Amino acid sequence: MALEIPTAGEVRKEVWATMRDIEKLGCWDEHTESIDVRLQVEQRGWRILWGDPSFDLDHSGVWGYSTISRNARTFDDAAVIVCELLDEVDNAAAELVDDAINA
Repeated sequence: MALEIPTAGEVRKEVWATMRDIEKLGCWDEHTESIDVRLQVEQRGWRILWGDPSFDLDHSGVWGYSTISRNARTFDDAAVIVCELLDEVDNAAAELVDDAINA
């Protein structure tokens, strides 16, 4: 079963919602300049995770990593983050294919 990588539009909506949640929850303090955000893609679907990655218990699938900076406030800022996430997911997926071919 192949991985179905989400579209940029799908991920952008979720990253934007995450940015708003971070703001609503008051996660910014004087010591926090950025918050980690991750895109996990696996056979059963995909999801956005944010915060301290050491709390991620499920390490399956392929991952993209980025950060949401304190200054990121717009839907366009979310697009930049999405590009970083999807580039990393694409690279990780390509490595899986290479590993399978070379196995």
